[in-house]
Amino acid sequence: MIRLTKVELRRLSARRLTLIGVAGLLLITALLLVATWFDARPLSAAEQQQAERQFQLAHEDWVDHAAENRAQCEEDWKTQPDPKPTVDDMCSYPEPKLEDYGKPPTVFAQIMPDLLQGSSYFLAFAAFLIGASFLGAEFSSGAIGNWLTFEPRRLRVYGSKLRPRPGSCRSPR
Repeated sequence: MIRLTKVELRRLSARRLTLIGVAGLLLITALLLVATWFDARPLSAAEQQQAERQFQLAHEDWVDHAAENRAQCEEDWKTQPDPKPTVDDMCSYPEPKLEDYGKPPTVFAQIMPDLLQGSSYFLAFAAFLIGASFLGAEFSSGAIGNWLTFEPRRLRVYGSKLRPRPGSCRSPR
């Protein structure tokens, strides 16, 4: 049983599509990891300065125009058809925070489930493709018919090889 499994695994690994499929999976996995690494990198100094400038501009605009924006929003709220949200829900403009600008830190436990789920689709597709190719080769060569209808009688064959035939053993005189 173990020898037969080794033979089948050797046949599977000798197929060109298996090698291409495994190489493709490794390439896709490497690309996903590189993309995740690029996405997880912290902001550069120039990007951090740009985020701080955007925060400063937004904060200045909020300080200068918060009352005007609130008054305009309340007037717009009055003209809304019923049912309408509450004034506080519609006209809530919280003060901008520096944490809202730039890039949040990457948490490994948050990004890995999505990455693993995405890569599992590739793995399942490659396994299906390789298995279908392997089974298709069995059908095209006609070997599947032999596998399904063959009844092994190995013990009888081995027994016939070991049993002495009449006349084959002569005693020396």
